[in-house]
Amino acid sequence: MHAAQNNYNILCIQEPHFDHLNTTRATPVWGLVTPTGWNRNDLVEKTPRAIILVHERIPTNSWTQIDIKSSDAVGIKLVGEGAEISIYNLYIDCTHSDTLSKLQEHLDTRE
Repeated sequence: MHAAQNNYNILCIQEPHFDHLNTTRATPVWGLVTPTGWNRNDLVEKTPRAIILVHERIPTNSWTQIDIKSSDAVGIKLVGEGAEISIYNLYIDCTHSDTLSKLQEHLDTRE
């Protein structure tokens, strides 16, 4: 993380470490984006297997989190100068395709 902080603006991480308090760590230059609806205070709920880190160089008013109904999918939408781009980080479990189904539901309903 320390080495990446000045070389990248966005990091997509899968299987991040979460401690016993359901907290993951990032250096202060990173904004943490976890899956929509994940409640870190619910210790019974499984921890996310996909997160996105956004560098502070990217102004917070130029990106928003995308609402995806899956704990294994997270996304952001970047907007600037007449263009926008969506970035998704998906954890695909080898035993089922639930994450892909949730992504397809999201893509079918977006504008």
